[in-house]
Amino acid sequence: TLHPIDDYSRLANIASPRTQQEQRDESSTHMHPVFSDSFFYPEELAPPIQIIKENVSQAVENWVQIDVTPDFPKWIETTFSNTSEPDIKGQWTALFQDSTFTEDTNLAEVHLQLIGLLVNGSQWKILSDAFNEISLEYTKRLFDHSRLLLSSPATHTYTSMKDLVWMHWIKEDYSNMLLYDDEDILSLQKCVCEVVEHTQSQGDQYYFNPSLVLRKGLNIQHTDYLNFTNPSGNTICFSHRVKQSLNEQTLLFARSEELQDYLQKEGKQLFWIGYEYRNGSTYYNSSVDGNHYSRRARIWFIWKENGHFRKKLFHQGEFFNI
Repeated sequence: TLHPIDDYSRLANIASPRTQQEQRDESSTHMHPVFSDSFFYPEELAPPIQIIKENVSQAVENWVQIDVTPDFPKWIETTFSNTSEPDIKGQWTALFQDSTFTEDTNLAEVHLQLIGLLVNGSQWKILSDAFNEISLEYTKRLFDHSRLLLSSPATHTYTSMKDLVWMHWIKEDYSNMLLYDDEDILSLQKCVCEVVEHTQSQGDQYYFNPSLVLRKGLNIQHTDYLNFTNPSGNTICFSHRVKQSLNEQTLLFARSEELQDYLQKEGKQLFWIGYEYRNGSTYYNSSVDGNHYSRRARIWFIWKENGHFRKKLFHQGEFFNI
């Protein structure tokens, strides 16, 4: 008598689709216990709008154009000491951070995004000098669209994130970005891989993994969608995704010590591109003042030098693609 197999792990050492589906359903919100059901919010980015004499449009415009720069070190490096998650204690470094926060009156919102990239140490001075000179070519290639700073699995269909993590032979598309100037060709490596899974219950789901070069370099072999662990079971990276009302956030952190050891061993420099977009909310634009669109876009080049973070503002205007 033939019996259908509903658990492929009985035939081979592969993950069971049923088990993976159950795990996805249980963690559909993907909130890491270290944050519970809350946001990582190390500083106030969206204070309530102060409306003076009922001039709503001017109040929103003032909020959008406020002359305050995000305190990037607080968003990039953080230490967990008083946590019930023992494997998360210590210092962590952000590889990816994508947050949207709406201020209390629902009239305006701020979007903050940080994406890590790698460059060989031998090319770091060339790259940093070019940034200081505000090269138009570099600006166009790096800042045109933040999704250009992410890699993706080189597969022809949807990918299981759990399988991808241990299948190091699966290559990545767009894993490098080449930058050209008059004399040099610079190669930047992506730190983050965007993975799309599809389930019948949830449709397309987007996840952000350490890229292949980091998974290999940090010896990451397993994930439960929240923690990325090495063969000894130690958490090397972790992710967090939460959405509450109009606020949402996706994070990917790497343990700072292991990351720094890898960078020193491989002779690589880590840096970040930071995006901030402040604008009147959809509610404001559609219900309060449809003729007045308040918005501001800013982009920074961020790096760490001699133990201190430095930044270079590269773009300020009304728009960029995110």
